[in-house]
Amino acid sequence: MSKSKKSETKELVFHLGSMLAIEKEEIKARRLKKNQSPDLEKNSLGLALSGGGIRSATICLGIVEVLNQKKILEKTDYLSTVSGGGYLGSYIHTALNDKKKSLEYKDLFNPEDIAHLRAHREYLYIFPNHWIGRLLSRINLVSVWVLSMFLNLSFLLLPIIFLVLINHWQAPTGMNWNICCLLALVLALILGTFISPNFSSPHRFYKRRLSKAYLSRNPKIKLTELNNPLAPYPLINATVHVNYDKYDKYNLISYRGRIKSNYFLFSPIFCGSQVTRYTKTSRFHFKNKTLATAMATSAAAVHTFMGNQKIPSLARYFMAIANLRTGILAPNPQLESRHLTFWPRYTALEILGLPNTTTKRIQVSDGGHIENLGVYELLRRQVKVIIAVDAGQDEDFKFEDLRNLAIRSSSELGIDFVFHENALPEKVIRPSASMGFSNRNFVVAKLVPLEGSYACDDNYEGLFIYIKSSVLVSKNYELRKMKKELAKLGDPGKDLVKMQEIFSKKRALDSWMYKTYNPDFPHESTADQFFDESQWDSYHALGKLIGENICENLGIEKGMDGADLYEKGKRYFEAY
Repeated sequence: MSKSKKSETKELVFHLGSMLAIEKEEIKARRLKKNQSPDLEKNSLGLALSGGGIRSATICLGIVEVLNQKKILEKTDYLSTVSGGGYLGSYIHTALNDKKKSLEYKDLFNPEDIAHLRAHREYLYIFPNHWIGRLLSRINLVSVWVLSMFLNLSFLLLPIIFLVLINHWQAPTGMNWNICCLLALVLALILGTFISPNFSSPHRFYKRRLSKAYLSRNPKIKLTELNNPLAPYPLINATVHVNYDKYDKYNLISYRGRIKSNYFLFSPIFCGSQVTRYTKTSRFHFKNKTLATAMATSAAAVHTFMGNQKIPSLARYFMAIANLRTGILAPNPQLESRHLTFWPRYTALEILGLPNTTTKRIQVSDGGHIENLGVYELLRRQVKVIIAVDAGQDEDFKFEDLRNLAIRSSSELGIDFVFHENALPEKVIRPSASMGFSNRNFVVAKLVPLEGSYACDDNYEGLFIYIKSSVLVSKNYELRKMKKELAKLGDPGKDLVKMQEIFSKKRALDSWMYKTYNPDFPHESTADQFFDESQWDSYHALGKLIGENICENLGIEKGMDGADLYEKGKRYFEAY
């Protein structure tokens, strides 16, 4: 590579360290505008919302509502989301960054917005309110996939159809066969150049449905427009897929070793990954990328590559040919890509299982394909207090996402999770076999650097509040008492205090009763993206109960910042 090209690359792309330094100054500036201390080492706060589709979005909705009532959300520096957690995160970003009618924190999660989210709980259905509409919606889902497959293969199918028709009419027209073949080749090149998989795949449909449900205030808002200094800084996590990397020999990246995937970030200032390096979001690569695209890509669970989750070769062949993917071919941050792209090349690379970071386009999909809690990027920034909501599917409470995070954190970042021996997640959160209910739905851990770590400061000491979607034990006599209390309260009329008390008691009762008749609750399959009313209400109610329980047990009061939460969490940890 020539010196001129190297110097040009240095001006356009950034290493991880440079990216973090610039971003850190942005967070400090935001804190000053919120009248907070710019000392991130002692006072930073991050909130992570995990993957899990509509299930995660709905549980997180209840939890974050409570945190917002305690004014914790407005003290949050980073909002890091993955997959389903990004649905809710995107609603928050849109509401706080809408230039036409930006909401204040006290107006977030207002009854109108909650009603809208509830009404769109079956977001993939176009007509969800009647059995005929549901049938038409299912037919529409199938037709979307059939059209995607046809468009993906149009560069082959349409030239073949053209030649067949010409062959049928050749005798009367007298056309030269060589000219016909040349025209068919030109048609194939045109179709292969102008029909992008990003346009033809189900990604576009998926993005629009999610936008209607969660971005109704401003579905076209761009990443660069998420610049309200009073709002949490968005970290939208995705996965970039890698098979080999020729750039390694040019020493243009810091990552070494053969890998299958890496962490890809969408944010208002930077987009990119450690293996592709980072570029300014305002550059032509990503300047027109919308929040909807980032949200849908971060939640693109269906893809031909799934990180460390191995897909059988035959399944990958079928998915690539059938265009069955919800991820995107994103611009490569370290390459100029103003020229036209021949898209079938990437379909061929998918079939061969050869994604890489040396092409103009890179394969990007669900952040859960590499780390499903959304915590990794917060650890990378050495945030003082991290509140993480784990709403992933884990009916056996194996804590696989937490284990994956802990392994990656220690081996890649040099940060260790230290749980109290009497408060391990397996001990206090995992339900008993006889009852099926949990004793706790959160634990607290210390974050400490490993000795000799090169990626973490030696003086870093953080706090990790891990929240797991779970239903706490309720005795039968408590339920009977709750029912009697609800009956005594009667009709609240216009008494807001009484109404709030009734709703609180009813939420607790409804979520417990739903668990009685649906044993998998709150870990019903992520494949179920079509919640009915009682299902949505139960997950939402459970989220609120979990949030209230955490605030009560930790002693969280209104207006606490990261330093206050650190002290509260530390005392809770030491009390064991």
